[in-house]
Amino acid sequence: MVREMENGASSDRHEQRKNQLLDVATRLFAKYGLEGTTTKDIAREAKVSPGLLYHYYTSKEELLLSIINRFKERSREWQENSVDYHNLEARAGLIQLVNAFAADVQRNRDILHVIMKAAATFPSVREVLIKFKKADDSPLVKFLKEKIASGELRDVGATLLAHCLRHIVVMLVLSDFDDDFNLDIPALVDIFLNGVHNPESKR
Repeated sequence: MVREMENGASSDRHEQRKNQLLDVATRLFAKYGLEGTTTKDIAREAKVSPGLLYHYYTSKEELLLSIINRFKERSREWQENSVDYHNLEARAGLIQLVNAFAADVQRNRDILHVIMKAAATFPSVREVLIKFKKADDSPLVKFLKEKIASGELRDVGATLLAHCLRHIVVMLVLSDFDDDFNLDIPALVDIFLNGVHNPESKR
């Protein structure tokens, strides 16, 4: 029992340290870019030795891949827990979900810039983004599948629809440099629904 408790405490410390290093790397990558940040910078900012950093992450590329994985999971959980889209009609549910996604992109726009740029340089980054795209279990995809199954939306593929919406939001948010930028989500959803709404639906 004592050994199990010690192992559990050691595992918790291990995860806390990994998350601390990811937090620091995320902040520095977002501020200085991938090229402008060294592993020594990360170790110094985290107040650990370079050797300890390498014990957890062998390179900046591995750090970035871990940041991407954590971002995806946290983003999915945040949208799932913060948006009450269940039992809503298509327009109302999409406005809530796209609003939540756009807010998440806005909050993380600096590190997302870094990720998009790295995808053009590192095959491993590109591959993990493609993997996420193929195995999309986001609340937006789930909601669109429900609306397609109910007949409210035409079946042109829930994953494809979700990707189109998200790509539009990401491009609009990341390409805008105005701090007062305000994306008109209801208008975007209305434009989107004009192409996929089923005229035979009564809802």
